[in-house]
Amino acid sequence: MRVISLPCPHCQSPVRAAKSRTMSTLMKEITYRCQNVDCGHTFVATLEISR
Repeated sequence: MRVISLPCPHCQSPVRAAKSRTMSTLMKEITYRCQNVDCGHTFVATLEISR
C-alpha cells in the first residue's frame, strides 16, 4: 500500500500523522506533525473521497 506523504509547509521536512478524525463516511481530518525538532509545526489536512 502506498502512503500519501506531505512535506511540512514551513520547512519542507517530512511529517507524520499524529491523529485522525472521521468527519463523515466520505471525509477524514488528519493532524500532521513535523518531524524536524527545530520546527515542530502541526497542521490539519482533509482526505475526501470525491468519486
